[in-house]
Amino acid sequence: MILSMPMVLPLYLLRIFGRKESEPRFVLWATQSWARFVLRITPAEVMVHGIEHLPEGGNLVFVANHQSAYDIPLIMAVVPKNLGFVAKKELTYIPFISTWMRAMKCVFIDRSSPRRAMKVLDKAVDNLKAGHCMVIFPEGTRSRGPRMGEFHHGSFKLAFRAESTIVPVTIKDTYKMRELEDRIRPGSVELFIHPPVPTAGLAVEERRALGKKVAERIASVL
Repeated sequence: MILSMPMVLPLYLLRIFGRKESEPRFVLWATQSWARFVLRITPAEVMVHGIEHLPEGGNLVFVANHQSAYDIPLIMAVVPKNLGFVAKKELTYIPFISTWMRAMKCVFIDRSSPRRAMKVLDKAVDNLKAGHCMVIFPEGTRSRGPRMGEFHHGSFKLAFRAESTIVPVTIKDTYKMRELEDRIRPGSVELFIHPPVPTAGLAVEERRALGKKVAERIASVL
């Protein structure tokens, strides 16, 4: 993996020499380089639809279906923004990878403790309000096939609390590259970026309906 020790050193040097304002640009370059490297060596033919719908700025929550582990490098390679993910706390014990994930503003959930998990989500809300972006997979797990699982409504609370703009994303056919066999195989995948949906000022009933609306939009091109 290219995000190893040699790539971590420049990150530390930026911090040591007081150049933290350059860190987001470096993190975006490094993480996109890794993601595109993954796509290139697979190899994968990627078709992107709707890139014109991508909003400017931050405080965006990308809501996507989840077919395989390949979804993460795919969305990182396509979307030209620093993207944080909600990850399990066990990843904090992996050297260098955890360093990069923290630099990306990922948050680490302890699923055994609802109280600690809530504090972590509070941090994610603060990150979004500060202009960062997050990716969530409301199915909660990989579908490993073409059918999309049910979206958990609670997944949208992060966007509602931060009054983020939701960007629905459809990921298509990545399961064919990773989940059909116990190995990565070449293939063609598609990623659809749908028109963004603002959440600021929504009433309770509107919020309840929004999750279903977003899920239907994502499923419409599967």
